[in-house]
Amino acid sequence: MTPTIQFDNYDSKNDFNFVLIDFSIQPAKLKTNYISIPGRQSPLDLSEYLGKTYDTREIQFTFYRHMDITELNIFQSHLENIFNGSKQRITFSNDSQYYWNARVNVDSVKKVGQSYVEVKLKCMADPYKINKTDGTEVL
Repeated sequence: MTPTIQFDNYDSKNDFNFVLIDFSIQPAKLKTNYISIPGRQSPLDLSEYLGKTYDTREIQFTFYRHMDITELNIFQSHLENIFNGSKQRITFSNDSQYYWNARVNVDSVKKVGQSYVEVKLKCMADPYKINKTDGTEVL
């Protein structure tokens, strides 16, 4: 079964009639810190000196929605007012014990065929997903 996505108080299926077509979660990348020291052959790696830290990661969603294409510009404006630049808690229905903190933006809204719209959302998320019960962070 295709998962649904919860964006704070908005459910992708119930609130927007979205069908999730595709999504990707980029791997967390370790923040590196190298210092060049004169006389040393290679830089000194301090990346883990104070513990591992990671950069934000990108999460992308592609949804389809059946709708009256004549209202495409109104629908796009509605989505942009809700999402663009907003910080949201994102929960996947198939991994509902965790959420991601992410800044969400509408990447594109375009017509597909005569009665479908493709919506792409791009999210810049913290590197860890968070357990709703105990607050532990998991990569």
